[in-house]
Amino acid sequence: MYTGFTICFSSHSAQCVSDHVRNVLEASYRASITNTENGFVAASLHGESTTDYEVCLSTDGNYCTIDGWGNASALIGSDFINKLQGVTCFIRLITLTGCWLEDDEDSDELSPTRHTMKAPLSWGLIGDLNFPPTA
Repeated sequence: MYTGFTICFSSHSAQCVSDHVRNVLEASYRASITNTENGFVAASLHGESTTDYEVCLSTDGNYCTIDGWGNASALIGSDFINKLQGVTCFIRLITLTGCWLEDDEDSDELSPTRHTMKAPLSWGLIGDLNFPPTA
């Protein structure tokens, strides 16, 4: 069984968000980045293989989405998110803006359980993801 989460938010600076998260994952967490059609996949964090989970961030210009999923036998419950340390900082940052978590009830054993965290952002991201941006 797989478990996962999706963070989706609208922002006038979705591309800025995507670029910023990518830069932090690469620079601070030594993530191995693979380009995709709409964004990128973080193939590893801290130089360790992510055979049990992966993160994908994409943007269509209006919405920026982070998807994460992994093998539940290897990553139990909320510990899954904790394993994704670079993204955890990003989740904490979004939480400070007042987002909410939704379960889309896709919980069969053949596909990931999706949780959607949504937060409208009226500002672009600046500085370190560990700290909220200044207005």
